Amino acid sequence: AIAVLYALFVLWVWVAKGLGNFILLFDRFARHALRRREKIEAVFVGGGIMAGLLMLIAGIVLGREGFCFAAAALIASVFPLSLTFTNSSKAGSIVFGIIGSICMLAFVTLLAGLALPGLEPNPFPMDLLMLAVFGGVVTTWLGLVPALRRRRP
Repeated sequence: AIAVLYALFVLWVWVAKGLGNFILLFDRFARHALRRREKIEAVFVGGGIMAGLLMLIAGIVLGREGFCFAAAALIASVFPLSLTFTNSSKAGSIVFGIIGSICMLAFVTLLAGLALPGLEPNPFPMDLLMLAVFGGVVTTWLGLVPALRRRRP
């Protein structure tokens, strides 16, 4: 439990802005303060976190591992996507966009596997899930490279 809380505390820095903007989207006046790219980021980052957490809770409650795997891939995708839309560095937007797309591909693949009843996830989606989680971790390292991360004025 302590390790999970520590991980949440450390990883919060990468998603706090997107999640905060996601909350602002629900206020009819405050949403006008957001730029177009901030709104897109809010939908992907905040929406990804919320949907991932709901899917994770559903997987635990229903005892379906597949939901938990899909949730992990979705939550892993929010880290690179948080550095894609509001990043002034073109190279950074491309790198993080590719990593985020791979994570989303893993999520969609695992979700498609859940739609087919009676099938357990085969090794290919599980390898893709590990790649997505690795992509989320690598993003936290690459995000520290100044050439790949610049905020828009």
